[in-house]
Amino acid sequence: MQLQDAEKWRRLAEMSDELGFRRQAIYCWTKYLRKCPGDAEGRLCRARAMADAGEGKKAVQELRALHDAMPGQPLVVTDLVRALFSSGATHAALDVLEGHVAYYPGATDLEHINMLAQLYMELGRHDATKRLVERARALLLAPGEPTPIDLAVKMGVSCALTGDMGRALAEFKSLLELGVEGYEDLYLQVGGFFVSHG
Repeated sequence: MQLQDAEKWRRLAEMSDELGFRRQAIYCWTKYLRKCPGDAEGRLCRARAMADAGEGKKAVQELRALHDAMPGQPLVVTDLVRALFSSGATHAALDVLEGHVAYYPGATDLEHINMLAQLYMELGRHDATKRLVERARALLLAPGEPTPIDLAVKMGVSCALTGDMGRALAEFKSLLELGVEGYEDLYLQVGGFFVSHG
């Protein structure tokens, strides 16, 4: 079957993605992008398919090119950081996120903050985690709006690890009010902290 029309390639690529046929999706996105090379959304979809197909280096390469072309685009930053982290380039992921938060605060969202806080914690930078969450509370949350629970837990763990147990317990209180169901991973994170740190 000869498919000449770019939109047919796009639809085929989207259907392949939906069905989980990643290699076929990459092929179809590539055919589509030959006809529509300036379609950033198509490039982003192809990069996601590459990452899902285990082609991390190619995904990072595509996402870096997109990031260079559209440096403040939030979805590109999110996908680039995930691809870098998945391929073991933790410090490169950190650099991308720190640059995004510093130079594009208006395009920064809580997902970026959560990813950056996680990287800081994995690198043992707990004071940086606390500063980041405080800044996010001031800039991204409306007055009185609760901190997303995953960020509150990261803040609590970081407070505890820097010696402020009273503040840590206050941060954990919001988790305890929610109950365990649906938040098992956060309870395990807090429980793991107390087991390993007494």
